[in-house]
Amino acid sequence: MRRFLIPLAIISLLSLAACGPTAAPETNNAQATSEQPATPPADLQLAEGQQQARLAIEGMHCHNCVNAITKQISAVPGVSACVVDLPSEQAVVAYDPKQADMDALIAAVAAVPKASYVAKTAE
Repeated sequence: MRRFLIPLAIISLLSLAACGPTAAPETNNAQATSEQPATPPADLQLAEGQQQARLAIEGMHCHNCVNAITKQISAVPGVSACVVDLPSEQAVVAYDPKQADMDALIAAVAAVPKASYVAKTAE
């Protein structure tokens, strides 16, 4: 049984390390050859009383980064929807301003484990 556990542990460690600050960014050949900037995610449908935040996120390299950030932002109380887009390096978040604010969303991005993402208000 040990014979199987050691390779499995090595593979697990490599997959965790694959998405760090040294990982090469993923590129889409269609976008890499295009000189147009990436299209930011569309606005979200908001329920009454909700607000939308648009964040610029630095440090994303792959879809694992997108999933980790989406999960972390979605865990903030008051957040009802979150779309993170890798090519545009932006996130759009629908939230209840009575329960969450921009500082909480930015802090959630910074708190993603084993990563060093930087979020700020997108223009």
